[in-house]
Amino acid sequence: MELTGRDQVTTYDWDSKPAFTQTTETQTKVRTINIYRPNGQVKTYLQTAVISRPVTINADGSKTYGNWSTDQWESYVVQELQGTQPVKSK
Repeated sequence: MELTGRDQVTTYDWDSKPAFTQTTETQTKVRTINIYRPNGQVKTYLQTAVISRPVTINADGSKTYGNWSTDQWESYVVQELQGTQPVKSK
């Protein structure tokens, strides 16, 4: 082997650690629906929605966040009781 303009062979070693790590951040959101009955009882319904987003952990430890996903709660239809008027809370 003849090397022109060089007097030694150069060897490169590559760092085997990945440049970044990909993970996911998840949050659960809960909606509480309280139905107040004419007899004074309260009926409570809980609904959940789960959202997530990608998170990249860079080689220097900093984080890069992606966009949140979307989710939605199921619709809830209030049962009408004869002789009562529904009131929406603020």
